[in-house]
Amino acid sequence: MSDLLAKVKQIFAVRFSLPEILTIALVFCLDRVTKFIVSAYPLGYSKKIFNFFYITYIHNTGAAFGMGQNLNLLFTLIAFVLIAALFYYKEYIYSHGRAARLALLFILGGALGNLYDRVLHGMVIDFLDFRIWPVFNIADSFISIGGVLLMWSMFFGCRKNEKN
Repeated sequence: MSDLLAKVKQIFAVRFSLPEILTIALVFCLDRVTKFIVSAYPLGYSKKIFNFFYITYIHNTGAAFGMGQNLNLLFTLIAFVLIAALFYYKEYIYSHGRAARLALLFILGGALGNLYDRVLHGMVIDFLDFRIWPVFNIADSFISIGGVLLMWSMFFGCRKNEKN
């Protein structure tokens, strides 16, 4: 048991610089503010903004794109594990350069935004609707952008200890 506690302490002993914390906070706050604004409307509200884009207020108890509805507890646990894994592998991710660093910060900020909803409300607020894609939110956007950026930097970026 003490080994497990030592591992948990090691995972969350990771330190972030002030600009990194501000980046995570910016993503989190952008997500929170947009969800706060849209939640002022009735559930199911939909407004056409452009021919291809709507604001549609829905609650999502599943994962990305509405998969796995009513499995909020499972996805809450997965989010905690994902965040812990990102903390644990921070130095390895950072060794892949600036793009990987930014990717990690985007993913953390987005994951924390959706985790906040899951823990406090038992669901995630989604509202960005392109009608050809399931409805999503700002946190999902940053997680997706961060995920693509992270994969790109890990596959095509250079490790710090390698020559360019």
